[in-house]
Amino acid sequence: SSLSTHSWGIAIDIHPGGNGWEVYSTTFSDEALDIMDKHGWLSAGRAWGHDYMHFQRAIPRINSNSYYGKYGLPKHISAR
Repeated sequence: SSLSTHSWGIAIDIHPGGNGWEVYSTTFSDEALDIMDKHGWLSAGRAWGHDYMHFQRAIPRINSNSYYGKYGLPKHISAR
């Protein structure tokens, strides 16, 4: 019904075997997630609480009880 962020070339999945869609923990360190944030690749895991393999260069829908829901988006990312 709509094109995915992957089809637009603005999303990537990294290590799906350990960080898949229905996985609610991650093999990535906080430092690795911070590095991705710093470069504008937002973590689905931090936005949704699962799917830690997914990173995107677009503002994701954010669950209120997730990391971004609690702490907000990185300061250099604006949600105009």
